[in-house]
Amino acid sequence: MAEAFQHLNFQRGGLAILDVCCGPATWLCETSLEYNNSQFTGVDMSDVWPKDIRPVNLQFRRANILQGIPYPDQSFDFIQIRFVVLAFTSDEWRKVLNELLRILKPGGCLQCIDLDMRVTLQDASQSRQLIENFEQFYAMQGLDVAAGAKLDMRLSDLDLRIVQSEYREVPLGWGGPIGTASLNLFMGKINGLAPWYKRAVDMSDDAFRQLQDDTRALLVRSKAYMGLHAFLALKALE
Repeated sequence: MAEAFQHLNFQRGGLAILDVCCGPATWLCETSLEYNNSQFTGVDMSDVWPKDIRPVNLQFRRANILQGIPYPDQSFDFIQIRFVVLAFTSDEWRKVLNELLRILKPGGCLQCIDLDMRVTLQDASQSRQLIENFEQFYAMQGLDVAAGAKLDMRLSDLDLRIVQSEYREVPLGWGGPIGTASLNLFMGKINGLAPWYKRAVDMSDDAFRQLQDDTRALLVRSKAYMGLHAFLALKALE
């Protein structure tokens, strides 16, 4: 986020930058090439990042943040975590952010980007029952679909100062390439929870596939959207 450049000198380099729950590390690969005078690290519990070909200033480490990130206190100048809204329960979020605060240097920046997965249907004539069924299931698992919208409060509770915030409405299945990609992301999250959902409601594979098709059609037909929230927080100098 733009305000980060007011607090950290990315052009001069020498920064230690961490992407938590980095996944396939697309952002890390692109950004480490752009700022090749800084050291980048990706952490995830699944090693799906590039194994053989990657920038020389980029390294990876396998770790589960809920068990602690294996780096000393105050190790990183800039930390990012994004698109993990359904990765942690409501009770786990505070533990996650406390761990990021521990390894963030004084004067460092923490960038959090995530979704508010409460879906809004622009066509009010459409029934929300399918969406509400999923939201109720998430709640039963201790997951908060609105976690992205609450990140500012969680960051403030840790005495981090929010220096920039952004909000976007993300279309689901309409409005061009972003809408298509966002719908695929949304449906991917539903598909990832399929084993638990089918067991909880005693649903067959065929019935679940029909449910997915109906949900996808509803989102496109009603021009549905989700909220995307981004926050940049600054840790105070000691």
